[in-house]
Amino acid sequence: MEPELFLQYLQTEMQARGWTQKEMSRAIGVSEPQLSRWRSGQHKPSQLTIESVVRTLSKLAKPGQAGALTMVAEDEGPGYGDALEDVLVDLKNVRREIDLLIVRIGKINKHA
Repeated sequence: MEPELFLQYLQTEMQARGWTQKEMSRAIGVSEPQLSRWRSGQHKPSQLTIESVVRTLSKLAKPGQAGALTMVAEDEGPGYGDALEDVLVDLKNVRREIDLLIVRIGKINKHA
């Protein structure tokens, strides 16, 4: 996600959730001054940071709600939102697989 789209995404998420900048910074695990620098354009977050924040906010979405990511993605054109939703589903599936592997490794270590 491009930094400009990310900033729009953050603003949309803050509005949709009714959060202040302080609440958003706590939720995504960055300092309030850092979030302020992103929002003002003084600093651009890395792609890794963007992905981490999107992942965190998607986990905080209410059940049955993808969060504002879909609303932002719809501005990118037809099908873009669907593609992002597919990526989120894939990420959730990868997360489940990783969790299962961790459990299996734990069981193997107990028997070793």
